[in-house]
Amino acid sequence: MKSRPQSLKPLLLLAALSLVCLLMAASPPVSWPQPRHRSLYLSAEANEPAQEIQVAARTSSTLRFDLPPTPSRAVLGGWADRFEPPLVGGGSVVVFPLHALSPKDRVPLTVTLADGTVLPFTLVPAQETVDTQVDVFLHMESVHALRQTLKEERAEKEKLQAENLRHQQESLSTEHALATLILNKALLESAYKKTQRWTSQEPSLAADIDLLLPNIAPGYAAAVFTITNNESEQPWTLGEVRLTNKVTGQRKPCAVRMRSPSIAPGQTGQVVIVTSLSQRQDELFLLEVFRKNGLRDFAFVDLSLY
Repeated sequence: MKSRPQSLKPLLLLAALSLVCLLMAASPPVSWPQPRHRSLYLSAEANEPAQEIQVAARTSSTLRFDLPPTPSRAVLGGWADRFEPPLVGGGSVVVFPLHALSPKDRVPLTVTLADGTVLPFTLVPAQETVDTQVDVFLHMESVHALRQTLKEERAEKEKLQAENLRHQQESLSTEHALATLILNKALLESAYKKTQRWTSQEPSLAADIDLLLPNIAPGYAAAVFTITNNESEQPWTLGEVRLTNKVTGQRKPCAVRMRSPSIAPGQTGQVVIVTSLSQRQDELFLLEVFRKNGLRDFAFVDLSLY
C-alpha cells in the first residue's frame, strides 16, 4: 500500500475531525466532590467565628479533637431531620448528611469538649472538596499541633519543588511554548489555520471550540476552548485534560495552558491544548476536558491526529 503524500496531512486531519462529536449536558456524568483530610487550628479567642466544614450527602465527615467531646452536647441546630444523629466516640464527632444541602444552606453544629470548651462550626455544602476528616487543634503549641504543622509544611515544600521542576521541563517543550503563544495571542492569524469551529450553548456554560493547524509548527495541532461561565455563583475550574488512544487506552501527552485556573461567574476565559501529530494513520484519540470537581464538560470522539 502506498503511503499518503505529506502534503495531504492537513486535509486528512480535517476530514478526520469531521467525525468529531461534541458531548455536553445531554447525559452528564455524576459529579462527586473530592475527599479531603485537613487540619484546623483554632485560636483561644472567645469570639472566634464558627469554622466551616464542607459536607456532602451520604458521606461521613469526622472531626477529631485533642480532648474527648461530650456525647450529649454535640448538637445540630434545627437540622436533625436532614442528618443522622451525630456519632460521638473517643476524640471524634461524625456527621452524616442524609440529603444534599442546597448552595445557601448553613447548618450550625456545636461541640462541647470534656473540659467545657464550646466550639461552634458551620456545615456547608461541599463544592469541589468534601471534608472527610478534620483534625481540630485548640493549642498551637501542643506537641500534636506542632508535629502536624511541620508535616504539612514539608508536604507543601515537596509539592512546590515538584511543581517547579514540572514547569521547568514544560518550558523546554514545543507543545507548551506553542500553547503559550496561542493563549497570549502572540501569533499572527497567518501563523495558523482554523480547520473547524463548534459552538455550544448551555444554561450554565457557553463555548466556542476552534481546532488549529499551526503553520509555524506543522507537526502539531491545537484546540482552543473559549468558555463563558453562565453560573451566578460558582466558578468554572479546570481539573484535567485527557488525550487517550481509543484502542490501547494509552495516554498521549499534551500541553494545556490557561491564563487563570478558574473562570469567574459571568466571565470568559480560554483553554489552549496542543499536541504533536501522530505518525501512524490508524490511531484514533479521545479528547476529554474535566472540571476540577470531576465533571466532564467536553468530549471529542474519533479524533484522528495524523
